[in-house]
Amino acid sequence: MSVLENAKIELLDRLANNTLQDTDDLTAYIQYACRLMSLGDHSKIDDFAFLFAKEQFAGKISDIIKERCKQGWFEIANYPGEDLALSLIDAQDFYLFERQFGKDYPEIKPYFRKWWDDCEDVGIDEECAEFLEKFLETFPIPEEERLPVINTPITEREWALLDFAYRNVELPLIELTLQPSQWTKKQNNLYDSVSEKLIKRPTLLLATGDGKPADSLKKIMQTDSTVKIKDRKLYIETQLDDAWQFHISIEDESNEPIAIDRVRIGNIPAFQDEKNSSVWNFRLKIFDDNKRKQLLEQSIFVQLSNGYRFKCSLPFI
Repeated sequence: MSVLENAKIELLDRLANNTLQDTDDLTAYIQYACRLMSLGDHSKIDDFAFLFAKEQFAGKISDIIKERCKQGWFEIANYPGEDLALSLIDAQDFYLFERQFGKDYPEIKPYFRKWWDDCEDVGIDEECAEFLEKFLETFPIPEEERLPVINTPITEREWALLDFAYRNVELPLIELTLQPSQWTKKQNNLYDSVSEKLIKRPTLLLATGDGKPADSLKKIMQTDSTVKIKDRKLYIETQLDDAWQFHISIEDESNEPIAIDRVRIGNIPAFQDEKNSSVWNFRLKIFDDNKRKQLLEQSIFVQLSNGYRFKCSLPFI
């Protein structure tokens, strides 16, 4: 039997044995059902409407989840080793919940945001990292549905090797606005020829019958810019293709390899291209139009291995 099938069986068994007597049982049920959903089985999330209407939970779901978020904040700040890993896994499960049901509970969004930020900032030890690796071996959650800390856990020892130990001294965040490519400026009539300011906002929702991104959106997403990190000049180019893959290329002027730890839009991680290590890809096809719009209106964050970070805003922000 495959790893995936074993994972589904284990989660279904946990759900079947959950007595749903109290709020702890309910939050556990939510976690396992959402994790099961990420593995391709949506059967148990259909139970939510019935469970949330039960007498002991009715009208209290937001408050119950808010309290679980607060508990998560405490655990992330105070737990080491395996206990920290288990807390990060709890956060991962609720990250799956927010992806699917967050629009139904906008009042919980600030609580989730703080939880995800705490996960991103926590320093993890070797025991925690090893536990997270085993977790993903047991429950192969798709990469695009993972929190960055789950997808790429970096230990305090690894931060120390990067002269970035314990994050006591954090290098400043470099901010830049990505600039439209010269081709975009000259050919697409989106910019004033004198001021080079945007004169036509792109169509952010789908505008084609075949599901491809609108041409105006692809044009505005084609950018090329430079940023200076210490004594190195980096070239940054972005492009959106017809398959809803948003590509960001980061190269050195001397063509030397650039060590990059992570790239993300908000909490959505990019994935390094298998054929070209200087290119990172965001897979936007899995999201609906509204979520794509939200993502494309957020900044891109790039974390270099030497500790430098930069934030890229798209030109229409």
